[in-house]
Amino acid sequence: MALIEEVFRNKASGPSERALNVLIVAKNQPSRYTTSDGGDIQSLNVAASDGVQVVKVTIYDQITFVKFQTGTTL
Repeated sequence: MALIEEVFRNKASGPSERALNVLIVAKNQPSRYTTSDGGDIQSLNVAASDGVQVVKVTIYDQITFVKFQTGTTL
């Protein structure tokens, strides 16, 4: 399993190709906003830790919101 530092060292955006084992340490309520073209979008912000570092993660796929619960490991 990779550490958060190793993934960010590659400076890639988007999904990581390497497996991460992280603990969800905090979670906000989903946010809803309207795009300039009138679309409705929801996002969820969580804090994830590998035991060394903590990062903010933004999720846009509403179906996966339920997977991100405080105290769970992904």
